Amino acid sequence: MTASASALGVVDDAVDDVVDDASPARLAAPRRALAWLIAVVAGCWIRTLRLRLSGAGLPSGPAVFAFWHGQQLAVLAAARHLRLPERRRLMAMVSRSSDGRLQQVVMRRFGIRSAAGSSSRGGASAQRRLIRWLSSGADAVFAADGPRGPLRRAKSGAAQAARTAGAELVPIGCYADRLVRLRAWDRFELPLPFSRVWVVVGKALRDSDAEGLTTAIEDARAAAQHEVSS
Repeated sequence: MTASASALGVVDDAVDDVVDDASPARLAAPRRALAWLIAVVAGCWIRTLRLRLSGAGLPSGPAVFAFWHGQQLAVLAAARHLRLPERRRLMAMVSRSSDGRLQQVVMRRFGIRSAAGSSSRGGASAQRRLIRWLSSGADAVFAADGPRGPLRRAKSGAAQAARTAGAELVPIGCYADRLVRLRAWDRFELPLPFSRVWVVVGKALRDSDAEGLTTAIEDARAAAQHEVSS
């Protein structure tokens, strides 16, 4: 067995543990039904959006795609539009909670695997899984402002994972011409059906810190807003 195959096997073992945790069978029946309903509604909703992408393009090697909390639906739409789950293996970090487990099941239905953990619970273990995943040549997606905020201020996790694994750190910014912002801490953005949604892929960062990533994501978000407004 080659070194790369051995590394991939380690990653697959770690991911299999996470996938077992995300199995619908591990959710109570009402939560299973809710996960199914969310996945169906999200899939139908995304198909109505008039999505446009611009920017630096996708890197050829492994990457950490970093965006802000609240813009998950636009990022999921972009991933589906580019067929990323089919073309590139993706993993996301979710919280180790009942809501996080629900998110795991929903994302799994979209072809995105997950590692459960946060800054307060299980974060170190999840971070190690993500780094092994990236080291195998796969990609990760990060809501860079952490599980609890502050909103739109990047924490160190995304930059640290990219630096440790030798992956590129790619800022993502999104904006819709018609949307509703929910009254959650992350001001979740719900693009209305048939709205125009721009997703800007920023220039890949090397050896960036949290402050540099904050600036890069904000620049990408401002560029997306400009595209929608022009």
